[in-house]
Amino acid sequence: MAPGNQPLMEALHDFMVEYLEPQGVSENTVRAYQSDIVGIGRIAATATTSEARGLTGRELAKLSAEMATDADLDELTVDDLSASVLRRSFGAWTATHAVSSARRAHSAWSRLFDHLTEAGVVDGNRMAGVPKATARATADAVTGRADDVRSLPGSADDVRRALLDAAATPLPQDDDLEPGTDLWDRQHDPRTRVAPDRDPWPERDVALVATFLYTAARLSEVVDLNNGSLTGPPGDRTLTIIGKGSKRRQVAVHTALEAALDDYRRSDCYADVASTEGPAPLVVANDGKRLTANQVQYRIAKLYRRTGLEEQRTPGALVHALRHTVAVQLVENGVPTPAVQEFLGHASQDTTMRYVRKVARDQRRILDALD
Repeated sequence: MAPGNQPLMEALHDFMVEYLEPQGVSENTVRAYQSDIVGIGRIAATATTSEARGLTGRELAKLSAEMATDADLDELTVDDLSASVLRRSFGAWTATHAVSSARRAHSAWSRLFDHLTEAGVVDGNRMAGVPKATARATADAVTGRADDVRSLPGSADDVRRALLDAAATPLPQDDDLEPGTDLWDRQHDPRTRVAPDRDPWPERDVALVATFLYTAARLSEVVDLNNGSLTGPPGDRTLTIIGKGSKRRQVAVHTALEAALDDYRRSDCYADVASTEGPAPLVVANDGKRLTANQVQYRIAKLYRRTGLEEQRTPGALVHALRHTVAVQLVENGVPTPAVQEFLGHASQDTTMRYVRKVARDQRRILDALD
């Protein structure tokens, strides 16, 4: 096999084992890099097809989400990743992700090509010709600060109710839909259509969504939760969350979250596939293995589409939008900034202040509208 014909997924494995691990890169960073490389790899696999010609970045991202398969990704080689394909793929990724996420993805791919160059697979780092994402957030007129708060539209209570209701109600197969109903209309609209789960597990999905909505935890933090992370007697339970830099914080478990977790762990599917031992993952896939970050994002994205939030959310904010939504609600309800900082696990209060400034701006607009 010629060096450039190496499959991307094989190159990714070598990159993680031969390049990242010897450098002592944290597990969370390795997982994030893997997700970024796989995600953009799917777009690249789509960008090489005739259907992708002439599409904008956002259109290419949408086409990739609809048609790219694991088989397409497995067939993608390093040779397929020309500078042109990489620029188009990153343009699509940047159009649909937060600037910080796009920059991290650029770093992941740049380090991947550093590895490929050192291994003699390519002649040089092709990412040199791919521009980095630039900040899109606008500065506040009073503070002059550019903040990137991407909470979901509407009140946090409405968002919580819509997502939990959708998670609790598996989508019927197309043949079971009643013509003329709102659900029938949404399933026949390509912008809102969602593929029904072959093996729905509503108790698990409700517990997953509730964990995000009542803890404001990050994606990686929820994926890493184990049964042993949940401690304390009924009615007074806490979750130990391991955040950035392996810092631990304890979050009191809301009664609604406790009920959701109890229903999930009492479900028949849980009894069939999951383990109750402390080191075992708290939230599992249908095969009993730990849910991956990609699997979680896929489920949240489907719920966004089912509830109409997909058409309204800020581009780039997927699972992390849930964290932003909870943070904004805490500030709106008058929770002191230091308490919000501790709850969210922010190392610096400057990060928490983004939400304070966002709420202040919104309140200022309301006052302006009264003039």
